[in-house]
Amino acid sequence: FGPVYLLNKVSTPLGQHHFRRFMGVASSLTAQEVNYAKFGKYLDITRGTVQKWIGMLKLSYLWYEVGPYFNTTEKRMSKKGKGHIVDSGLACALQMIDSPGALFISPQFGALFETYCVNQVRSYTSMRPYKPALYHWRAQTGAEVDLILHLNGMLYPIEIKNKSFVTGNDTRGIRAFRDLHGDIVQTGIIMYAGDRCYRINEQAIALPWHAVMKKG
Repeated sequence: FGPVYLLNKVSTPLGQHHFRRFMGVASSLTAQEVNYAKFGKYLDITRGTVQKWIGMLKLSYLWYEVGPYFNTTEKRMSKKGKGHIVDSGLACALQMIDSPGALFISPQFGALFETYCVNQVRSYTSMRPYKPALYHWRAQTGAEVDLILHLNGMLYPIEIKNKSFVTGNDTRGIRAFRDLHGDIVQTGIIMYAGDRCYRINEQAIALPWHAVMKKG
């Protein structure tokens, strides 16, 4: 499976042209909540076509969605999944980012960094004997947590920050999530673009972006 295989599955040259553009749009919208209307508006295609093509990406293991976390008492939470391209290198290629220097100055750097880290966590957890369920969380107030691991009735929040140093201010989403869900929320992790592991506060620990990759 891959982009060439998928292009061959799109029957007409016009359809293939639109699908190439669709792949580019998907890469630019990685690490965002999936909005079929936004996809369709960018490409001037129907919602049904967007859903079909996203389905093709999922079947080809090029795209997956992290579902939203909420319970029955939460009324003002996002209920949309968050989409990620499985290969962040492919996402860079589709966006014509051809060097580390170009990546560092790209407005998409933060989203691509988040997708890379989520991919690493997902790969690491997939090798565990007991696999946690993965979610994201976002309140209408703007508070959010990029990734939540749910295992044995406990919730483990992970925030991802494209920063060389993180502070207590970066734990606001984790604090809001814990305030809402209570003691089932365990100490959180902030994966960040630095090299040192340290405790930020009672809510979270800073973990370098490459730590999971080394352990995996």
